[in-house]
Amino acid sequence: MTRKRLLLTLFPVFLLMLAWSILVFEGTPSCVQCGMVVDLNSRDATKIVQGETTSYFCDSGDPFAYLYAKGPPSGDGERLRLAIGLTSTRPSTFVV
Repeated sequence: MTRKRLLLTLFPVFLLMLAWSILVFEGTPSCVQCGMVVDLNSRDATKIVQGETTSYFCDSGDPFAYLYAKGPPSGDGERLRLAIGLTSTRPSTFVV
């Protein structure tokens, strides 16, 4: 099989896989720190709620790196709520 024929065979397969991945991961949030897709059913999935803004993280260590880089919350009385283990019935919640 020549290289051109091989590329013509694999290109439609690549397009189908790309379309499938877009359909599957369309409504899934991505990690604010690293950009990976967040599996909300994972025990390591984490979120930070600040007012009306919710930031999702794929690993329980990512929000700490995010908060370290971002610095302390701005404004008077502004609070952050950090929830670790989104799948459990009562996730560990911390107020920062």
